[in-house]
Amino acid sequence: MHEARHISKEAEEKANQVNRRADDAKLSKLKVEEELKKKVKQLKSKLLKTRSYFEAQLDAEKKKKREELEASKIATIKAFKYSSKL
Repeated sequence: MHEARHISKEAEEKANQVNRRADDAKLSKLKVEEELKKKVKQLKSKLLKTRSYFEAQLDAEKKKKREELEASKIATIKAFKYSSKL
Protein backbone atom coordinates (compact mmCIF):
# COMPACT_ATOMS: atom_id res chain seq x y z
CA MET A 1 0.00 0.00 0.00
CA HIS A 2 2.78 2.39 0.90
CA GLU A 3 4.60 1.56 -2.31
CA ALA A 4 1.46 2.18 -4.36
CA ARG A 5 1.10 5.64 -2.80
CA HIS A 6 4.76 6.32 -3.52
CA ILE A 7 4.34 5.32 -7.16
CA SER A 8 1.16 7.35 -7.40
CA LYS A 9 2.91 10.36 -5.93
CA GLU A 10 5.82 9.98 -8.39
CA ALA A 11 3.37 9.71 -11.28
CA GLU A 12 1.58 12.82 -10.06
CA GLU A 13 4.88 14.72 -9.79
CA LYS A 14 5.87 13.66 -13.30
CA ALA A 15 2.47 14.66 -14.62
CA ASN A 16 2.88 18.05 -12.95
CA GLN A 17 6.33 18.45 -14.51
CA VAL A 18 4.94 17.58 -17.93
CA ASN A 19 2.10 20.05 -17.45
CA ARG A 20 4.53 22.79 -16.41
CA ARG A 21 6.69 22.08 -19.45
CA ALA A 22 3.62 22.16 -21.68
CA ASP A 23 2.56 25.47 -20.12
CA ASP A 24 6.08 26.86 -20.59
CA ALA A 25 6.04 25.74 -24.21
CA LYS A 26 2.66 27.42 -24.76
CA LEU A 27 3.91 30.64 -23.18
CA SER A 28 7.05 30.54 -25.32
CA LYS A 29 4.95 29.97 -28.42
CA LEU A 30 2.67 32.89 -27.54
CA LYS A 31 5.68 35.11 -26.91
CA VAL A 32 7.22 34.20 -30.27
CA GLU A 33 3.90 34.75 -32.03
CA GLU A 34 3.57 38.21 -30.44
CA GLU A 35 7.15 39.07 -31.42
CA LEU A 36 6.44 37.95 -34.99
CA LYS A 37 3.25 40.01 -35.15
CA LYS A 38 5.17 43.04 -33.91
CA LYS A 39 7.94 42.48 -36.45
CA VAL A 40 5.44 42.02 -39.30
CA LYS A 41 3.70 45.25 -38.26
CA GLN A 42 7.06 47.08 -38.23
CA LEU A 43 8.02 45.70 -41.64
CA LYS A 44 4.65 46.61 -43.14
CA SER A 45 5.03 50.13 -41.79
CA LYS A 46 8.55 50.39 -43.18
CA LEU A 47 7.37 49.06 -46.54
CA LEU A 48 4.55 51.60 -46.65
CA LYS A 49 6.92 54.47 -45.85
CA THR A 50 9.43 53.27 -48.44
CA ARG A 51 6.72 52.88 -51.06
CA SER A 52 5.39 56.37 -50.32
CA TYR A 53 8.91 57.80 -50.58
CA PHE A 54 9.54 56.16 -53.95
CA GLU A 55 6.13 57.16 -55.28
CA ALA A 56 6.89 60.77 -54.32
CA GLN A 57 10.30 60.51 -56.01
CA LEU A 58 8.68 59.04 -59.12
CA ASP A 59 6.05 61.79 -59.21
CA ALA A 60 8.76 64.45 -58.87
CA GLU A 61 10.75 62.87 -61.68
CA LYS A 62 7.66 62.69 -63.92
CA LYS A 63 6.91 66.36 -63.24
CA LYS A 64 10.50 67.30 -64.06
CA LYS A 65 10.38 65.34 -67.33
CA ARG A 66 7.04 66.94 -68.29
CA GLU A 67 8.52 70.38 -67.65
CA GLU A 68 11.59 69.51 -69.72
CA LEU A 69 9.37 68.25 -72.54
CA GLU A 70 7.26 71.41 -72.44
CA ALA A 71 10.40 73.58 -72.51
CA SER A 72 11.69 71.53 -75.46
CA LYS A 73 8.40 71.99 -77.33
CA ILE A 74 8.52 75.74 -76.75
CA ALA A 75 12.14 75.91 -77.93
CA THR A 76 11.27 73.88 -81.03
CA ILE A 77 8.32 76.15 -81.88
CA LYS A 78 10.45 79.26 -81.41
CA ALA A 79 13.20 77.79 -83.60
CA PHE A 80 10.66 76.88 -86.31
CA LYS A 81 9.14 80.38 -86.26
CA TYR A 82 12.58 81.96 -86.42
CA SER A 83 13.66 79.72 -89.33
CA SER A 84 10.48 80.43 -91.28
CA LYS A 85 11.17 84.20 -91.01
CA LEU A 86 14.51 83.71 -92.74
